[in-house]
Amino acid sequence: MGTLATIVFVIIWITILSFRLFDVKVKKYIMFIAGCLILLLSCRMIRMNISQSPLVDYLWYLYYFSFLFIPTVYYSFASYLSRKVNIKLNYIVYFISTILFLLVMTNNFHNIVFRLYEDGKYSHNIGYIVIVIWIFILFTDATIKLCLMHKDHKLKNTIIAFSPIIIGLIYTILYDINIFKGYKTNVARDLSFIIIFGLEILLNFNYIPNNFRYHKLYKESNINSLIVNNKGKVIYHTKKEFIIPNEILSDIQSGTAKNEYNNEFGQNQLYRIKKYGNKYAIFKKDFSEINRLKDELSKKNNELNKYKDLIEKEKEIKQKLYEIKIQNEIQENLEENIEDKKENIHELLNKDDLSIEDIRKLKFWIGYCKRISTLIIENYNKEIITQNKLELIINELLEDAKMFNITSAFEINFKYIENITAIKIYEIISCLVDNYNNFDLLIKISKQDNFIFLKILFDKHLDKLEELINNLSLELDNIKYKEDEDESILEIKIGDR
Repeated sequence: MGTLATIVFVIIWITILSFRLFDVKVKKYIMFIAGCLILLLSCRMIRMNISQSPLVDYLWYLYYFSFLFIPTVYYSFASYLSRKVNIKLNYIVYFISTILFLLVMTNNFHNIVFRLYEDGKYSHNIGYIVIVIWIFILFTDATIKLCLMHKDHKLKNTIIAFSPIIIGLIYTILYDINIFKGYKTNVARDLSFIIIFGLEILLNFNYIPNNFRYHKLYKESNINSLIVNNKGKVIYHTKKEFIIPNEILSDIQSGTAKNEYNNEFGQNQLYRIKKYGNKYAIFKKDFSEINRLKDELSKKNNELNKYKDLIEKEKEIKQKLYEIKIQNEIQENLEENIEDKKENIHELLNKDDLSIEDIRKLKFWIGYCKRISTLIIENYNKEIITQNKLELIINELLEDAKMFNITSAFEINFKYIENITAIKIYEIISCLVDNYNNFDLLIKISKQDNFIFLKILFDKHLDKLEELINNLSLELDNIKYKEDEDESILEIKIGDR
């Protein structure tokens, strides 16, 4: 492809691209890059068609305006898109590019960039190497910014995005070492295509925001929408294409289109118009189906409310039945626990003559029934027993024990225990008080892991104590009763899970 044809290609490319870019600032940057490509190709075409003159060298030097400022502008809009704009750094980048360009334009006076020989040949000097390195630093840094801008960027896409930079670097090295000697090369054309190729890759991966992919998505969507130009001609449509009322088309053509047309072209129909430049997006909403669904939903809600009322009543009945069941269970449990004591109480009350000992027993059994009833009811309420609460219950029990010449002291060391465990402790101590008298005892209650350790020390021997405790059927983990000359010790291990 010749240089002129390449210029035409660049003009067509940038014209089409301008419709794909919606960010105004990015569009200006890309337009500048396209302008630099056209300048580069134009300088090359003019240079190839004039005879030897001082103008030839300066047209050649002018290539480097495009070579230097395309990567500079690319770096600027990459910083802008990545939201990492450093104004001072941008000024420095433009300053360095400008200095290097001026160094090229004044090369005839110092030969720092190119060494010129009398036979018309040249070689590259240190200035050229600096320029090439600078160009590829800008291209690389800018591409990294654009790749990192996307959190979901893939390694494959990143490698492809860097491929034009690698191709350009290899092409430059091969050209500089005269690999293409003997071939008709066109550096301006070749590098222009590499730059366009690189930009198209970035556009395709959406590293440079554009609407190229959105056209396809829009056309394949099921939105009730059309896009028309200012003459009312449909440009894009979705799968749900519809006929635009003539009144709306007339308003669009005359520039008097309203934002909304509500129920003007049929009941339950709404048309919304949004203007974008010289194009109009038309959205149609048909509420007839929605209203029908709303009516159905309302009926369903009424049915659900009826079901809800029935469920609430059923729940209320079940709750009452459950409460009755619990009450019956509590009553049965209470009857089971205090049955013996009730019989004893009735037996004493039926006696004609009550002794002081009978009255003491009667008082003790009534206190026992009251406290065990409280513990059983709390157990059904799933309440836990704190140290203070258990201390209060045991203290009341041991106060009653004083009637039988039982002197006692107790020590409790835990924060809380299960209610059923407290019932077992209370039953054991009550059993001692109920069956023995005239002794001293010391009670120690402690907790370790998931076990309660009850230790009771007596100042005398208690016959058949271990057998008596076992007859309580309390599901105890371990019972030990030891006797020596002066005292007896009862140690019980109770699970508290």
